[in-house]
Amino acid sequence: MEKEGREVVLLSKTIVTVFLCCWITVYSAVQAKCQETRLKSIPLQVSKAFATKYNRGTDAEWFRNDELYKVSFVQDEIYYFAWFTSNGKWLRSEYTIEPDDLPPVVKATLKKSQYANWQTGNANVFLYPDKAPQYQLFVYDNDWNELELFFDSEGKLLTQ
Repeated sequence: MEKEGREVVLLSKTIVTVFLCCWITVYSAVQAKCQETRLKSIPLQVSKAFATKYNRGTDAEWFRNDELYKVSFVQDEIYYFAWFTSNGKWLRSEYTIEPDDLPPVVKATLKKSQYANWQTGNANVFLYPDKAPQYQLFVYDNDWNELELFFDSEGKLLTQ
C-alpha cells in the first residue's frame, strides 16, 4: 500500500511538472509574439505618413509589434505615442496630461460620479481619425485599488 502511495505522489508530481513545462512554453511563445521590436528603419509609406501627421515631431523611436508600427516622439514639448499600419495609415495617438488639464466637462462628470472622492493619477488623451478625442484617467480608492476610467469629449463616462 505504501508503494502505491509513493507511485501516486510520483505520478502527480510528473503531471504537474509536464503541465508547468507546457504552460511555460505557451506563455513564452505568446510573450515573444507580443514583444515590440525596436526598428532602425521603417517603410517609406509609414515614414511619410508620420511626417505628414506630425511634421514637428522630433526624437522619433520606432517599434514594431506584429503588423503595427509604433513611434514615440516629442512635438511641441509633449511626449507622444502614435500607431500606423504597414501601409502608412494612422490609427491613433496618445499623450499624457495632468488631471487638472482634463476638459472641464470631464472634470464635471468625475465630480458627479461615484469616483469623486477617489485620488486621481495619470491622465491620457487618445486621438483617433474621424473621432473626437477620448480621455483616460486612473483613479485610486483609499486602499490604493486602481480603476481606469474613459470619457468622451463631451464628458460622458464610457467605461470603468
